[in-house]
Amino acid sequence: VKSEALEVKPILRILHPALEAIAGTANGRAEIKGTVAALAPTDEDKSDQRVYPYDVDIKIDTSQLYYENPKGQQTPFTNAGQIQLFLKDDKWTIDTLSLRTLEDESPFMELTGIYNARGEVMDFEAKSDGFGLAPFGAALGLPAAMLKVGNGHYTSTITGTSKQPEVALDWEIPMLDLKTEVGDIRISDAGGAIVYRADLMRFEKTALKLLGNAIEIGGEITVFPEDINNSQLKLSVNARELELTTFAELIAQASASRIKTEDLTGGALGVSMDITGTPAETSIAINAQTVPQQPIRFTAYVDPITLESLHAKATLNSDVLNI
Repeated sequence: VKSEALEVKPILRILHPALEAIAGTANGRAEIKGTVAALAPTDEDKSDQRVYPYDVDIKIDTSQLYYENPKGQQTPFTNAGQIQLFLKDDKWTIDTLSLRTLEDESPFMELTGIYNARGEVMDFEAKSDGFGLAPFGAALGLPAAMLKVGNGHYTSTITGTSKQPEVALDWEIPMLDLKTEVGDIRISDAGGAIVYRADLMRFEKTALKLLGNAIEIGGEITVFPEDINNSQLKLSVNARELELTTFAELIAQASASRIKTEDLTGGALGVSMDITGTPAETSIAINAQTVPQQPIRFTAYVDPITLESLHAKATLNSDVLNI
């Protein structure tokens, strides 16, 4: 069977409901082997009866696909090379499957592995040796052009069953520039591990540098697959020493230049954040205090100001900030 511009949404929806967000067309061919007798029901013992009473060989040459997020923003992508899938004895084998965005020649996913339809058992490996992050801004619901520069790398294993998947992901983002209204923000040396099992997502060994300042991230998310927005968050973000002078340009922009970049001459804060609630109603508790021997210094006034001991607590909940 040869097909051109085949709609993929109905097919992907059958494989998994979560894939319904992907649409588009594909050009390729499929070879199906089986017998009419195998399709007819019998009264014999069904313990050895196949889920799929036929074998399939699928090759996809080209595709025009896109992911659409809940806000209607689309991220187009295509296959980086020929996709080869096989179905034999109720086992789907992904021999080669690599996908890339239209702006990037490097694949953002290379997937291989086996899915056994008997028991719905998975054994997949996915990876990318380096892909551009900018095209995924729309998928994440970020403002246009916010993701300026950055590349991601990852390796992942996906096991378990389709209803109870187990995922282990190691990721790395060497550098990422974010364009905001108050200036560019650089994130570097980001990486860590994410483990998902029994509807619990754990963040392990996760760290990054924000404008050169080391930040550690940990915690877990109790995931409700049928209602993602009500998943329970229990995350922590810690920075032992935020050098305030690294934020001087952002502070100047945010203050409409009432505070100049050179006005902030020193100081460091230790900051911790606890993130709880749900993705729909998130609560953030912030605790910040000056680092010993590193007072905050302003020279914006006739007499310079030095803050030797500052301790502040704040809670952000439902767009309301309480200090």
